[in-house]
Amino acid sequence: MLQPASLFAVMASTVAALLSSCAGGAAQSPDAFYKGRQLSMIVGNAAGGGYDVYARHVARHIVRFLPGEPNFIVQNMPGAGGFQATNYLYNVAAKDGSVAGLLQRGVPLAPLLETRKVNMSFDARKFNWIGSVNADTGLIIVWHTAKHHTMEDLFTHELVIGSSSPTLELIPLFLNNLLGAKLRIIQGYKSGNEVLHAMERGEVEGRVTGGWTGARMIVDGWRKDNKVRFLAVLSPKANAEFPDTPLLRTFAKNDTQRQIIDLLLAAQLWGRPFAMPPGVPEDRVAVMRKAFDAMSVDESFLKEAAKSDLDIDVLNGVEMHRMLDELYGLPADVVELARKSITP
Repeated sequence: MLQPASLFAVMASTVAALLSSCAGGAAQSPDAFYKGRQLSMIVGNAAGGGYDVYARHVARHIVRFLPGEPNFIVQNMPGAGGFQATNYLYNVAAKDGSVAGLLQRGVPLAPLLETRKVNMSFDARKFNWIGSVNADTGLIIVWHTAKHHTMEDLFTHELVIGSSSPTLELIPLFLNNLLGAKLRIIQGYKSGNEVLHAMERGEVEGRVTGGWTGARMIVDGWRKDNKVRFLAVLSPKANAEFPDTPLLRTFAKNDTQRQIIDLLLAAQLWGRPFAMPPGVPEDRVAVMRKAFDAMSVDESFLKEAAKSDLDIDVLNGVEMHRMLDELYGLPADVVELARKSITP
C-alpha cells in the first residue's frame, strides 16, 4: 500500500501530466488543431428556417478556408427564444475552437435591453464574434383579411401577431408602450415559419419579423398573390425591395424616440451573427475570422447563395465588436427609456 507521501507524489504527478497535456493542446497550432477535425455549428433555431439555411450554407463553405480540411456538423438547439443555444455556447461548449454558433440577431443587445425574467447567462461583449453574412430587413407583415392597410391602422385596430422569440417582441412592445399601437402578442410558436403558417390558418393576423430573408421563402408567393401587406420596414436603412413601405423611424414623434428605434433596430445590421465562445485561443479565433472573410467573397459561395435566394451583406467580426462597444456605451438615460418602452 502506498504511504501518504507516496500517494501524494503520484497524485501530483498525475495532475502535472494532465496540465501538461492541456497546455500542449492549447499550444497546438491552428493548422495542427483543425486537421481533419469535426467541428460543431450550434444554431439557436429550428431546422428549415432562415437561420438554419444560412448556418448550413456557411458550414459547407467556410471549411474550405480552414487549415487541415475539417468539417462542420450543424446542430439545431431551438428553445427559450434563442437563449438556450446562446447560454450553451457561452457556458458549456468547448472553448478550444471546435465549436461556433449562429445566434439570433437580438442576442447581442439582449443583456442591455431585456427586462423580462429570461435565462441570460452570458456577456455578449465577451463572445468572439466572427461576423455576419447578412444584414437583414425586418417587416410588419399582415394577412390580407386583416383590417390593417397602413401603420396608422395599428393605432386604431388591434392586430393579433404570433411570436417565436422574446427578442422579436421588443418592437411590438415598443410600438404599444411608447407609440400607442394595439398589438396583441400570442407566444409559444417554435419558429417564424410556424407563425407564418398560423397566419395562413387564421390563428393570428400578422407577424413582426426581424428577417425578410428567412420569411421570403414563404411570403414571396403570398406577396405576388396579394395575400399579405407590409406596414413598415424595421431597419436603420431603407430597402430597395420595399420602396413604398415606410421606415419605422418615420413614425417617431421626437428625436428621443428615433434614437430608441435606431438602438432597437441596430441588430438588423448583423442579421445572422456567428460567434465562438469566450476563452478560445486568439490564434484560432483569428483563423476562423480569416476563413469567414475569405469565404464571404468566394465565387462559389456567392453563386450558391444567389441560387438559394440568400442575400449576402457582410459585416466582419472586428467591426461587430466595435459596434457593440458603441451601443453599450450609449447614455444611460436613453438606454433606460428604451428598456422601459419594451417592458411587457
